Amino acid sequence: MLIFLLVSKVTFSQNTKEELKAAKEAEVKSMVESKRFIFHAQSAMPTKFPTQQLSTGYTFKVIPEQVVSDLPYFGRSYQAPMNASEGGIKFTSTEYDYVAESGKKGGWSITIIPKDVTNAPKIYISVSAKGTASLRVVGGDKQPISYNGFVEAPK
Repeated sequence: MLIFLLVSKVTFSQNTKEELKAAKEAEVKSMVESKRFIFHAQSAMPTKFPTQQLSTGYTFKVIPEQVVSDLPYFGRSYQAPMNASEGGIKFTSTEYDYVAESGKKGGWSITIIPKDVTNAPKIYISVSAKGTASLRVVGGDKQPISYNGFVEAPK
């Protein structure tokens, strides 16, 4: 009887983990396909500078109506903003191209190109099936920079 209980518990535990993994993968897939997620940056990797660990609150939000970038920037900028509070990679775009392609191991590669932002960068996001992600900003008036973090559904 004791052996049966131990085997049942192990089997139940494995099934639960697999079910949770499948549910997470389905949630991430739904977010990517519906253009409805928030990327939370945890670290920044600027060109020719050391990796910077970030505090919470730096996000790149994607919803069908708009994309909103509120990310810090470390690196060389070729044009300084007139207002110091406008530093970083901050913009809101209501007109943008969004292309999501299936990637390796169940992940996705997303390209976002804002059309209504002056000197807009291209945004490349790689999202794993588990929800971890990296975001790369290229173009605009700054050197490229990458961020590591995770995606979650907006509340």
